[in-house]
Parts: sequence; C-alpha cells; structure tokens
Amino acid sequence: MTRISTAPRYRCFSRVMEEFTLQKHGRTLSSFYFNDITKEFADDFSLFIQKRDAERDNEGSLYGNLKVLRGLVYYAKNLGVPDIL
Repeated sequence: MTRISTAPRYRCFSRVMEEFTLQKHGRTLSSFYFNDITKEFADDFSLFIQKRDAERDNEGSLYGNLKVLRGLVYYAKNLGVPDIL
C-alpha cells in the first residue's frame, strides 16, 4: 500500500478475503501463504464474491477485489517473496 487513498480499498479487501477463507477453507487469512494462491483459489474467490454480491444486489466489487489481489501478488513478487505463482 503506497497511498493513503488506497487504504480503505485494502481494508475492504482484507475483510472480504477473511470472510472467504473462513467460509471456504475454515482457516483465517493469516494462515495462508502466497503459494496457496492458485488459479483454483482465485476462481473460488471470484465465485464467492459473485454470489455474495448477488445476495446483496451489488455488482461492483468483483473487479476491484481481483485488482487488489493481483496488485498484492505483483507487489510481493517484486519484493522477492519466495513461492509467488
């Protein structure tokens, strides 16, 4: 996170990802590593968001959440975090 203006987006993403990992995997977000983020994980996350948004009559969060996920993986890869995709 490099700008204050993006902090709310990251907080929202963190809450959504925590909800997803608890419901889908029965684990907290903090127990995941970057090598746990696979295509299947991303597909499941996308489906989770789509279902959740449909229940809430909200259509706008899929793109934003996937953009944040991609950005975090890219940032970690640039920092040299091992086992990134």
